[in-house]
Amino acid sequence: MQGSMAEFEKITCAEDYFEFFNIKYDEEILRTSRYLIMRLFGNLVKEFTAIDDEQRLSFYRFTFLQAYGDFVNGTNPSAEEIWNLYENGGGCSCGTSTCSTTKGCSTKAENI
Repeated sequence: MQGSMAEFEKITCAEDYFEFFNIKYDEEILRTSRYLIMRLFGNLVKEFTAIDDEQRLSFYRFTFLQAYGDFVNGTNPSAEEIWNLYENGGGCSCGTSTCSTTKGCSTKAENI
């Protein structure tokens, strides 16, 4: 299904999460909703505790798919929700639709 927890912790870009979890994605949806998907994913996994790495990675995969699915299925956050996300900080600093930074992109879930 996916790699190890050590590999997961090295992920720096949204595309890498999709690859790690072996999830197909629409590049246009990711391009336009990257920040919101990653922010939602980060919020959903923030306080999860697992018994072992396998359980944690399964939960992370399910949660990442859920966050992405919300945008595929047409979830449309309100302007107020989007403003609150930006007001509280976070977001992608790389400014590209595909992250290629070597220092790490702020779209990493734990940075959001």
